[in-house]
Amino acid sequence: MPENYTYVSRGEDQWASIMITKGKYEGIIYQYGKVSIGKHEDENGNMPLSFKYNIVDCGTLDEKILNSSKEFKNTIGDILVEIIDEQMEAGNLEYND
Repeated sequence: MPENYTYVSRGEDQWASIMITKGKYEGIIYQYGKVSIGKHEDENGNMPLSFKYNIVDCGTLDEKILNSSKEFKNTIGDILVEIIDEQMEAGNLEYND
């Protein structure tokens, strides 16, 4: 999935944003907010993940439609999992209880 997104930022931004570079949501820029990972696996053996996000630039798509789209949230959730995995491997992940 890393080939499907990149990090971008504007000069005044404190945090980098994510821009989707391929697919249905190409060109959309957003930022993650609070991310929570469950303490226990669900019945399918998955760790529950919840997160907040803010759309910085929705391109030609309607922001209300994006915010209500389960497919969009799943897409950015998959990107978040990839980022978490990368940061864990690099030893850059900080856990706050």
